[in-house]
Amino acid sequence: MKIPTLKLIHVCLLAAVAVVLAPSAKVDSTVSPQQVRAIIVENPKAGTADQDSTEQVLQSWAEASKNFYKKVPFDAKDKDGKTPSTYARFIDAWNASGSTDPMLFVVAESTGKILWSGKLPDRDSALTVAKKYGGG
Repeated sequence: MKIPTLKLIHVCLLAAVAVVLAPSAKVDSTVSPQQVRAIIVENPKAGTADQDSTEQVLQSWAEASKNFYKKVPFDAKDKDGKTPSTYARFIDAWNASGSTDPMLFVVAESTGKILWSGKLPDRDSALTVAKKYGGG
């Protein structure tokens, strides 16, 4: 069966868009637990009780497992009024998502590679993700 070239291009484009827009894009699912940074980009004025609970669980996990945890406001600025370079790629990703929901990024401490990113999951799922990549 011959597929017209235009249809094939259309299907490939749709697949690429689906990957980009996936709510929980796991960048590397074969990584064994290692030291990680759990970074949440959020709008501090739009927090919920569930979000606070998830953030508390991640902070406790990071302290117990000797990993790093940080909440970063989407509009964070350094003393010069610029987005802090340490968090710029995460803030840019949050802005590019077009969502106001908080996002979680799990990043390898040694390489800076994003191991998992997506909308901040519920507390149990967030802890499962954190433990999968960062142990504990």
